[in-house]
Amino acid sequence: MEEKPLYESERLRIDYLKTSIDDHLLYIIEKDGEEKSFVIPRGVLRDFALTEKEKLEPRLNVFNSMLLYKLYEERISVDEVHDAFNSAYKEEERRFDEWKREQKKINSI
Repeated sequence: MEEKPLYESERLRIDYLKTSIDDHLLYIIEKDGEEKSFVIPRGVLRDFALTEKEKLEPRLNVFNSMLLYKLYEERISVDEVHDAFNSAYKEEERRFDEWKREQKKINSI
């Protein structure tokens, strides 16, 4: 599997939690360059990616109000974080499909 993050921008990064095969980390990159990370448990990345943009904010608030507060504090819009979740989920699916194709080739040898 690839080592680069599932999603990366100047202000957000989503990657696998290194100590878990199912969980993810959302990094919020602060103005001073420091990073604040939030664990995104198994299934939640997919759930957030497939949630309509208009319904994401209340879901984030229920999930972790400090995450939502930090997004506001850093002036990162819910639309921007939704796009990040969506892109990361699509990249994860792409990598998984690629892995399955590789396994199929290996098993057919």
